[in-house]
Amino acid sequence: MSLQYLQDFDSNSAHEDVVLTTCWTRHGVVVTGSLAGDIRVWDAANGQQIAGSSKPTSPHIVGINSLSVSQDQKRLLSSSVDGSVALWDISNVKDDDDVEERNAVATLKLIGKTSSLAGLSENKILHSQGDGSSTKQKGLESFTAAIHPNGQQFATTGAWAAVSVYSCEDEDGSRFAKPVIRMQTSPISTRANQPSGQINGPFGTKLAFSANGQLLAVGDDKGQVHLFDTSTNKLVLKLANHSAPIRALAFSGNSRIVDNLFIGGDDCIITIHDVRNIDGSPTGRSVGSLNSHKAWITDLQPSADGRLLASSSLDGTIRIWDLKARPKACVCTISQDSPPWALAWKATSEISRQAVTNGSSSMTAASASARDASAFVTGSEDGLVRWYRAAGVAPAET
Repeated sequence: MSLQYLQDFDSNSAHEDVVLTTCWTRHGVVVTGSLAGDIRVWDAANGQQIAGSSKPTSPHIVGINSLSVSQDQKRLLSSSVDGSVALWDISNVKDDDDVEERNAVATLKLIGKTSSLAGLSENKILHSQGDGSSTKQKGLESFTAAIHPNGQQFATTGAWAAVSVYSCEDEDGSRFAKPVIRMQTSPISTRANQPSGQINGPFGTKLAFSANGQLLAVGDDKGQVHLFDTSTNKLVLKLANHSAPIRALAFSGNSRIVDNLFIGGDDCIITIHDVRNIDGSPTGRSVGSLNSHKAWITDLQPSADGRLLASSSLDGTIRIWDLKARPKACVCTISQDSPPWALAWKATSEISRQAVTNGSSSMTAASASARDASAFVTGSEDGLVRWYRAAGVAPAET
């Protein structure tokens, strides 16, 4: 199989700095976050900016390194390297009745924010020890974050690659980022001899929830990935197939099943692992390794049906991989003048994803794959957002 994607259009303006993260929602908008600390919302049909964060009131001072959206597409979680986390209401960010008449860029509605989760260090929270017991310990660190698909909780990681889980709000909506539990990737006892203010253990660099919310993957700067079962808050698997920091994590599957975990980082290698539950726990068996990129892997995104994988790299390329081919193969390579740091496929409905999973014929799979992978977007070093569409697909069809 060979595929071709055409550059369709660019955003009508550029971020002031590198675009580090992006997502494409089912509302027909693309959201991007930059190293300058701003969030912008674009109309996916034409690249026009329609909303964004307001700098005077934004909780983020510098680089936004993660954006994630709840399953119902109503909540957006953003996090910054300064330790701040914010929750935004994007349910009505694109009003189809007046978006064409709006001249000004709307301001995103902020639900909750915290200037730095490290500032919550005086709160005592539960720490899961992985053996059913728990202790109480002070201190929280946040470098990156991800919202749970249900939109009710989010997770952060940073120092020691520990995972802290928070509620998005109290039942009365009065408090954002209430601590729930902290899950360890390394024994607390190993930290006793560390000099004050120094961290020589693993540092969490990336988080990803599976679409069904049952698994949480945490990548660190040592090249390891830690997999947690969110129903028990236990560490169920540790993968150590990389020799450099992890920058990209993504699950394939939908709200009912989880298939594979994709991992990429600074060693320029993409690994694929089977994380289906077999006898109650994921095996983590390696099912593939992709080695064509020549520089850091910056992002990974599987198509909704799991047939294709898109990868971006600082070598200036986006590669599309056919995961059903034997062996797995790159079927499209796109070069950009400005290296891509982030990418996202056009969002598809959950009904579409389940139809693909249940489809029994090759025609069903092929047609669904073409639909689900009809378009994608990239965020680049020059601050621009670029849209691509599959050859043979008219712009209106994407």
